[in-house]
Amino acid sequence: MEGIIRFLVVSIFMLSQLFTFASADTLIETASQHPTWLSLLHYEKPLVGSASSAIKTSDFFYSETGSVDAYAELKATLSAFRDSPSEQCKFPARSLFISEYVQPLTEVNCVQFDAFLSNINPTDMSLIYASGYLGNPASMYGHVFLKFNNTEQSELLDNTYNYGARYPENEHPITYIFNGIFGGYDGYFANQKYHHQTLTYTENELRDLWEYSLSLGSKEITFLLAHLWELEQVPMTYYFFKQNCAYQIAKLLAIATNRSYLPKGKPWVMPFDIVTTIKENHPSLIKSVNYHPSRQEALYTRFAQLTDKERVALTEALEAEEVSSYSLKEILAPLNDEQKKRVIDTAFDYFSYITQTEDDDALFAAQQNRKVFVDARFELPPGKSSFAAKASTPPHDAQDTTLIQIGLVHNNSAGTQGSIRFRANYYDLLTINPARIPFSELSTFDMKLYVDSEARIDFAELTALRITNLNAATTGLPGDSKLAWKLATGYRELSVQNDMSSLYIDGLVGKSYSPKQNIALYGGLSTTAISKNNLGGYLAVGVEFGGVTHVSPQYAMSFSVGHQRYVNAPDQKRTYATWEQRFLNNQQYDVRALLRYDEEFEYSVSLSYYF
Repeated sequence: MEGIIRFLVVSIFMLSQLFTFASADTLIETASQHPTWLSLLHYEKPLVGSASSAIKTSDFFYSETGSVDAYAELKATLSAFRDSPSEQCKFPARSLFISEYVQPLTEVNCVQFDAFLSNINPTDMSLIYASGYLGNPASMYGHVFLKFNNTEQSELLDNTYNYGARYPENEHPITYIFNGIFGGYDGYFANQKYHHQTLTYTENELRDLWEYSLSLGSKEITFLLAHLWELEQVPMTYYFFKQNCAYQIAKLLAIATNRSYLPKGKPWVMPFDIVTTIKENHPSLIKSVNYHPSRQEALYTRFAQLTDKERVALTEALEAEEVSSYSLKEILAPLNDEQKKRVIDTAFDYFSYITQTEDDDALFAAQQNRKVFVDARFELPPGKSSFAAKASTPPHDAQDTTLIQIGLVHNNSAGTQGSIRFRANYYDLLTINPARIPFSELSTFDMKLYVDSEARIDFAELTALRITNLNAATTGLPGDSKLAWKLATGYRELSVQNDMSSLYIDGLVGKSYSPKQNIALYGGLSTTAISKNNLGGYLAVGVEFGGVTHVSPQYAMSFSVGHQRYVNAPDQKRTYATWEQRFLNNQQYDVRALLRYDEEFEYSVSLSYYF
């Protein structure tokens, strides 16, 4: 009897151990498929095949198959943490995940990681959106980065995390674009102080910043920082249109909130998509939105609020080749103390702005003149000058970036047809464009088809890239004038009547002026190169002028008129004109009316849908 009892006790113990082992293994297997664990390993699910990690560095994994087997990597990580608890200091986010979802771990003292957290010491966190910069292909669509706020110090000393490609210095632009599109560079997260970001974006590149303060708790922020610690010097393949800054920042936020911030139904990701997705799908994550204007925008905002008398004094003082204390006093003499402060403080913004646009000689002269203004300011009563802050519309209120458009078009030769248009991204001169470069256009993969009454399809145009930057000067102050320019390339019909199409490149260089905040006028030298000479030549040169005005939120219009002659056939000429109007004020819809002349007239009315 005693032997039977002993046998039963041993059997029950062995069965319980087997059950414990089985349950532990089931728990590990379940945890290995948790979205957070997969995100910590940066697993990606392709259209075809099984998921694998975007990180290929073997040092990031404990298991030899860790980049393709999340279960094996979790088991290997557990084993490493048991055998050597200090390994948790290398992967603190994994340690936090395992402690919460698998089993408690031995507590360890991670001196370097603790010092890292103590140095950042975040009280809360922000997502920063930077407007586009047409001087760099990777920055045309804007940028996003994270800022960890420490209220115990100056904001400029706050830490930021930024994701971007690393590429050789002085890389050729064509090589840079090609490698960026097709994954020829590695991307890394980098920790920099906020003053470095403001110097780069608002001062050097004259880009506006919008700060989205996020409602994340200390636990979520610490977990996110723990993962950023793990990603130090860990490369991932960088792609301009997908695995870019917006994609990686969205992935990081998802680790903290267990929610996706990637746009659905698009094979590409832009910074704009992230802020709009957060606003639409998780609005409670946003506590507030603060606007940080660029140095240029700060100048324009103040200049617009000056009275005519103040503007005359400012312009006279800045147009002088050399200003002395005596001459400045004379110029400012008709103004009262408050008006003098407004003029001088606007001049300070001008000097800061002009340092980014002038040559060394002009810069030296500006610095000398600035000293005179500083002396004049000290002679005035203390206190800030009175300027109203600009009410800026945040980027998530702009129209969405992908366009589908249907309409009716009437051509003198082809008659009336239906039209279908698709634009992959981004925006044109008439879209609702807060937080984008004023009076600019950035369009890629813009395709238009015509369909006649017999359902025959005519391929009218495919614009691979169209960039316009009018650089409209608004102050008339010395140095506040840049070149207006356009560049477009693609494939289009040359003549509907003769069924001719050609590759083309259009360009323009000129000047522009903005007499009012919502109006820009331009003129310049235009050129068109085509791959066929059916119209008389391959290269045409001429002049073009035009303008853009946003009359009200519900109505905007643009026009252009140009005349060219072919270089290799001077007796042949080309005259063209466009007048386009936008109606409605909606993020998803608008109505367009277009009148176009290019050897023949064409009229169209279209309904646009943005997503």
